[in-house]
Amino acid sequence: MNTFRLFIIFLTVLSFTRPAISSAASVKESLEENYYPLSKLKTITPQQGMVYTTEGYVVMMDECPPCPVEAVCAPCPPDYIVISPNKKLISYPDQIGPNDLQVNLNGPVDLKLGKKYRFKLQLAVLMSWDGGKDFEVVEAQIINRKKAK
Repeated sequence: MNTFRLFIIFLTVLSFTRPAISSAASVKESLEENYYPLSKLKTITPQQGMVYTTEGYVVMMDECPPCPVEAVCAPCPPDYIVISPNKKLISYPDQIGPNDLQVNLNGPVDLKLGKKYRFKLQLAVLMSWDGGKDFEVVEAQIINRKKAK
């Protein structure tokens, strides 16, 4: 075989084994294992023990109010937040959009409405009432935007 043929075979093999990177989002995904944009995160089947990374704005927070000392209160559903790719705040669960994700809070987390965060999520230990697979926050880190001077 001549050198030219070997070179063509090498290029062919290389083109099938090398991943194509077509956008900044693909670069981000390839650099961080288990990173999913919210739209993709909603379509996967999460596995117990896996941690998934995403980012979005906190557009709604729902926490159980404290029960008065001598009152008998019904149990509350888990505290949760709604994460969205958009910054528009919502007030009611029926306003959750198709690209928004409701995420359970497992203990106190210091989050602010309207701020963008990078979240590490895992499959919730307690599933939703409708049998769906819910995520819970493992870690949240605010994303600070630098202002142009």
